[in-house]
Amino acid sequence: MKVFFVLLTFAAVAAAQTPLTNEEKLALENAQLRAAIADRDKADAQKQAQAVFEGACKRAGIDISACQYDAKAQAVVKAEVKK
Repeated sequence: MKVFFVLLTFAAVAAAQTPLTNEEKLALENAQLRAAIADRDKADAQKQAQAVFEGACKRAGIDISACQYDAKAQAVVKAEVKK
């Protein structure tokens, strides 16, 4: 009985594996490429934001390591030194 159950399980698994059609393969590749483009665009946007931040810190005369962005005031400020 155990052998029958194992064979039945293998048959069910084999039947569940259906190869993708060409259209499905292309759609999957398209989605993967779009995700890669989105990742690249996100990285580019982060680099641009970092450049703006560093420029604002430089313009304010604040060292980059001590510069913080205050979202509420939408300004860069010097980090407070903790004692």
